[in-house]
Amino acid sequence: MRKITVFTNYRCASTWFTDTLAQIHKLENLGEWFHHGAPKIKNLSNLNYLKQQDDWVLKIMPDQYGVIDGLTDTLVELSDSVFYLLRKDFNSQVTSLYISSLTNDFRNSWQDTRQLPNQPDLWHLREQQLQANTLELEAVWRKHGVERELIWAEDILVRPNPVERAVEFKGKLPTSEFDPTQLFPQPLDPRTAKRLRQISQSREAVNALKKF
Repeated sequence: MRKITVFTNYRCASTWFTDTLAQIHKLENLGEWFHHGAPKIKNLSNLNYLKQQDDWVLKIMPDQYGVIDGLTDTLVELSDSVFYLLRKDFNSQVTSLYISSLTNDFRNSWQDTRQLPNQPDLWHLREQQLQANTLELEAVWRKHGVERELIWAEDILVRPNPVERAVEFKGKLPTSEFDPTQLFPQPLDPRTAKRLRQISQSREAVNALKKF
């Protein structure tokens, strides 16, 4: 029996991470099980489902915490394992979400380089969204997670990176001075990083993650 919650943010390779956990542990992958755009009765039904079922993994973004009162507390109580998945390179994270906003493509990569416009207002809007989310994530981590797994996506990803795409912009994009690593000082245990990195290098090595 395994119940896994991944607290994360947009453009942190969370889909790849939850897909991998589901494959290794033979879990039902619920994805973003809670959504701020769904009716409250739907989110309440989804929460009841978690209480009644075993063997699942889900991810939740900070702007989804408020769909049900006390949701993060409940998820921590229900889960056997809790991960906090973040990304060190905040500018790349913002740019990735900016690209998704322009293309309406949140999962797929492409081979040919795409030419995309430079829209500073949209870039800064995504910056503000991800920064606010990161601060919300920090609050949950400090409340529940300092003894749980804090993972930086860059520590476990290998090429090809599932959150990078081939693009060129017309003009230089803005940048941000926000640094998530200053909010989460606890480093990932090197042995944990090694085990996690193995899952994308070899099918035989996926057993390394079964201890989580």
